[in-house]
Amino acid sequence: MLQLTLEEIARVSSGRLFHGNPQKKIKGVSIDSRTIKPQELFIPLKGGHTDGHKFLREVKKRNAAALVRKNFPQSYIPVGLPFIRVQSPLHALGDIANYHRQKFQLPVIAITGSCGKTTVKEMTARILACKFRVLKAEGNFNNEIGLPLTLLRLKKGDEAAILEMGMSSPGEIAYLTRISRPSIGVITNINPVHLEGCGNLDGVSKAKEELLLNLPEGAKAVLNYDDVRLRRMGCKFPGEVISFGTGKKAGVAWRGVRADGIRYKKGLMSFRLNGKERFDLPFLSRANLYNALAAIATASLFNISFARMRHALKSMRSLPQRLAMSEIHNLKIIDDTYNANPASYRVAIDALKSLEGRFGTPKGMASPRYIVVAGDMLELGDASSREHFNLGYYIAKMGIDFLVTIGKWGKKVREGAERGGLKKDHIFSVSSPEEAARIILNIAKPCDRILFKASRKIGLERALNVLSSSLSSL
Repeated sequence: MLQLTLEEIARVSSGRLFHGNPQKKIKGVSIDSRTIKPQELFIPLKGGHTDGHKFLREVKKRNAAALVRKNFPQSYIPVGLPFIRVQSPLHALGDIANYHRQKFQLPVIAITGSCGKTTVKEMTARILACKFRVLKAEGNFNNEIGLPLTLLRLKKGDEAAILEMGMSSPGEIAYLTRISRPSIGVITNINPVHLEGCGNLDGVSKAKEELLLNLPEGAKAVLNYDDVRLRRMGCKFPGEVISFGTGKKAGVAWRGVRADGIRYKKGLMSFRLNGKERFDLPFLSRANLYNALAAIATASLFNISFARMRHALKSMRSLPQRLAMSEIHNLKIIDDTYNANPASYRVAIDALKSLEGRFGTPKGMASPRYIVVAGDMLELGDASSREHFNLGYYIAKMGIDFLVTIGKWGKKVREGAERGGLKKDHIFSVSSPEEAARIILNIAKPCDRILFKASRKIGLERALNVLSSSLSSL
């Protein structure tokens, strides 16, 4: 359990304590006034919709202490509420988390990359849990709020921690690395995402490299050596590198894991590791092969047997909204609505087409058609027009039968699909997920295979909800 005095918190956050016993101990940290418990510290953060400082009265009623920003008027602070003035509550959260993390001598694994971070985190945690008590980031707690909150959950008895690091602009991963002091840094891949904040692919690469540049002395790096940019990073990294991949370059680091003999059969992906051990993965996509290799390469540092790794990975299932396959009223559905970028779109479309021949068609029914419901990719900046056109073109060239576009960039996706040869009357453009569901209800036939994918803010899962409720009532 977290046990810090108000005096310690004021010191590590460069703040000043007002109206409170310096030796009073807090038993936790919360950013939500609705769920804060007695003796916890409330950190009021300002978001797009509200400011936590507005809820100090609720915090006082719950017998908690609070941080407040330096320029917040004292007249608004409830009488009797212990509080600490700080320059920035957000940065104070990071400072407190860093202070707490340094009390623990345990391996900390930090995972970043353009795609696959959460899946690699879950796979790694599943493997390490065979031997250790593991703290892992919940959901996608991977930013300057979520990562510190994860660190503050560290407690006596934890034997390893697995963190996820996301970013939307340069400097964010460097900050998260300094807070968490990882002993192992994992980078899954470098792809054109967050171009709005990073400018171009080189900018994305530099932002991800911040993890390696800020690792403590003696830390190790786990890198995808099928990615040329990550190979270059590995050559410059002063510490030990553990590589993974499928190409010949994957085994050139000090230690490495390499997959070959890749096969698909009855919903399983099978591969041979380092020419010897065979692994089975219950996943659709080749991207999950790389995710598994990243987890295996990381776990190899913990002396876990391949037999245990194999068992742990075979029991994995797709995470919600990440290439998750289901069946709704005889329609095969791939739900990849969690997020989208150019690279992950291609992975998802390839996964959809990989269903060819995997499921038989009932006698008397027509062969399945392939349908993509495609929402916008966000945060691509000046590359948005080009990348949405390229997406439509790729959809057409992959032999997709019908396309439903959603969002402001749908016109560009349509243009690309038409250029690639998809018939105009097989392309539908709508403005909402609910409209997309209605189109699918009109055009889909039993046994069709349908991919739903978009950036998180599009809320494309709403289309699946409408589709499911409509078909379940038939």
